[in-house]
Amino acid sequence: MKSKSLKLLSCVLSVAILSSSSFATNIVYAEEKEIIEVTVSESKITDSLAQTMLLESDKIPVYIWYNSVDRDIIENRVADKIGFSSDEIEESYPLPKNELINELSQAANGDPNEYLKLMMENHLKMTADEREEERQKTEIYIEALNNELRETYCELSSIIKKDNAISDDDVIFTSSYAPMIIASLSPDEINNLADDKDICQLDLYEEYSVEFESINMGTTMADMGIDNIASSLSLTGNNVKIGIHDSGYVSTTLDTSALNYNLDVSKVTLVGNTDSQGDHATYVAAIAAGRDGVAPNAPIYSASANSDTWGASTLNNYEALITAGARVINCSWVMSSPRSAISPLNLYTSTEKYFDNVIAQTGVTTVFSAGNNDTEIIREPSLAFNIITVNGFMNNVINNYSYDHNNGCYKPDVVACSLNNGTSVSAPVISGMIALLYEYKPNLMTHPETVKAILLASVHEKIQYAQINNVPTQINEYLSSGLTNRQGAGVPNLYRMISIVAQHSYGYGRFNSNNGYSREIPILQPRYGASNINASMAYLQTDVEVGNPSTRDDYDISLLNPSLSTKSSAKSLSSTEMVYSSMSNTNNNYTLKIERYNSPSSPMIHMSEAKYGYAWSTDNTVFYPSNYEEGVYYIKNASSGKYLSYNNNNNNVKLENFNGNTTQLWVINDDFGILDYLKSANGYDKNLDLGSLTGSFYKAVRSTNSFMLNLFNNSDGTYSFERFISTSGYRLGVYNNSNSSGVDASWYSKDVNNQFQKWHLEATGYKRGDVDLDGSITTTDAALVLNIYSAMSIGNNTANNIEMFLADFNGDRIIDATDASLILNATT
Repeated sequence: MKSKSLKLLSCVLSVAILSSSSFATNIVYAEEKEIIEVTVSESKITDSLAQTMLLESDKIPVYIWYNSVDRDIIENRVADKIGFSSDEIEESYPLPKNELINELSQAANGDPNEYLKLMMENHLKMTADEREEERQKTEIYIEALNNELRETYCELSSIIKKDNAISDDDVIFTSSYAPMIIASLSPDEINNLADDKDICQLDLYEEYSVEFESINMGTTMADMGIDNIASSLSLTGNNVKIGIHDSGYVSTTLDTSALNYNLDVSKVTLVGNTDSQGDHATYVAAIAAGRDGVAPNAPIYSASANSDTWGASTLNNYEALITAGARVINCSWVMSSPRSAISPLNLYTSTEKYFDNVIAQTGVTTVFSAGNNDTEIIREPSLAFNIITVNGFMNNVINNYSYDHNNGCYKPDVVACSLNNGTSVSAPVISGMIALLYEYKPNLMTHPETVKAILLASVHEKIQYAQINNVPTQINEYLSSGLTNRQGAGVPNLYRMISIVAQHSYGYGRFNSNNGYSREIPILQPRYGASNINASMAYLQTDVEVGNPSTRDDYDISLLNPSLSTKSSAKSLSSTEMVYSSMSNTNNNYTLKIERYNSPSSPMIHMSEAKYGYAWSTDNTVFYPSNYEEGVYYIKNASSGKYLSYNNNNNNVKLENFNGNTTQLWVINDDFGILDYLKSANGYDKNLDLGSLTGSFYKAVRSTNSFMLNLFNNSDGTYSFERFISTSGYRLGVYNNSNSSGVDASWYSKDVNNQFQKWHLEATGYKRGDVDLDGSITTTDAALVLNIYSAMSIGNNTANNIEMFLADFNGDRIIDATDASLILNATT
């Protein structure tokens, strides 16, 4: 065992020990004595535990962190049991039919904003069945995943306890979703554990009380300005379970209440070990999912976070919410342990490591308040990397709450309205918004990193004033600065979050050795009346050392445009990045570059793999419904990094370096979930087809035939294009698995492990209706639609595939006068 000797010299030694039952501090003085030598493992035992071991001979409560489970193994087991993987959850969404669009056109005549609202409402109605099926498959997957995680971690923790002779009487808590056990151990037992190759780290376990702010119960939802969010978007949070982890439990009777919670108590379910009814918990639940709340139809699952002290009961209750199926958990509390500005070891705790691991394993989104004391560093556990940390504002002024991270994880992530009641109110506003996002796109429930990226990318507003010494004071936090101290990204926008998903302005994947821990994503984004663009990224951290947040992994982003200076975001202690830039007047082509930061002097662990998500929006992003993955894309090979390209002079399709030309643009059409079509954008073909057979493969060619092609969602943020000949399956790949430019795209026998048969779909920002591709939807586009319609009626159509796709404004697969009429309505 590698060890070091800690020597106590004959002097007075003072060590601060926090009591287990309160926030009080005891000072322990060592007696004068001869030099004492104590052996403590150097590499696995944290300094706080090592110091305690020097002073205590009795058993010490300890966090035991062991090696985590391989998530891919878990995923494979789940897929075997339920018959599908997490990436086969997504369903195809058909668009409203022509007669409904006609009704919309009449109802919204002369009012483009009302037209767009009605477009969304009817899109949601028409996709209700598909979204419900997607939700049910998501719930089946999540339940199977949680069961598999519980079984696996139960087995692993049992092995750890057995191999190290840890008595059940000494066990305080065993996590079902993270590689962590809490137990009382002697110093000798701790040192012996440190010799176990399966043990990663050992840390001192301490209990603290949980703090909840007092709130003005007389305040109503209408004062928040969010009482019409659900109605205006036709989203209510239906069937999306919100977990409330708070003081006591959410009332199921309101028997104490002359106060106006306006909460439907019939939809409240209690889980875990119950305390007493909590007014604070009930009010927080009403904000997230009350009748006047953000997601009024969301079921509420309540578990107490207040059992006198932060400890096993609180941990059990948090995990009980996950087991019950909650997909966003709201925690409007902080621990009573203040962080010290002179103690950087306190900036990443075992509590925070616990939340990071559970979120990464289960995919549950967890939202925390930042805290309300402006004299302290952000409270524990709100500096956890993978949670969403929320600060608060009221009347366009940031309340001077906790925002100092003191070189811990860069927080907060966003700000939300607080009713002058602190961040306890801000957090459930965000939780409710996420519930509505999940209602619209259920499969995002398994991608907390992508949800955070979408949340940040929706921001186009920062608060300009902060309440300092009870005076609104202007602060220098601007969107152009990206993530900033008091408010992170800024104020998120629910409408824009839904719009980002509807138009595919987001993506996700995994960084690993296959892609060199980097990615360049071309973003073709016409202005459509916008002035600015926000591009954001988030990723999951899992292997950060307790007491040493600098051991995190680190990814940075840059946004490039040929006519603009490059803008970058490089927060070193973070799991999020945001770039906010003005848009070019002359060039619609941007590149979002994501890359791992590498430095010989960096102490980072560098995880072998990281799940990431990215998203972007403009300050004029509006909702346009889309069918599944329909759209205009650049298509990038996951292995070679080359782009699917076609030759205007023949039907050949090759892999080339990115050039941004229309020869690399492709249109994906989906025929109501039955047939997929992959068409060259400025060609006239109907689908990518099989050419001549050469040995074991077919050359990929453009064709006027329309044979079935399946678009398959893989497990890593990529897609595969599949065809069947008789009973044999073929996937689009690369000739001879070559990384070279200029090689042929080819159809090879299906191989799910072949990276050359996987493709990134990199969406462009083209909107249906912009037939002339000039970045605006005008009467000219309506006239072009009529021209195409007229030419088609006499069999003389010369419009190419991208013009045809964008001319079909209502997505009903028919180009006619209705599309022209709808475009005119959208431009008035």
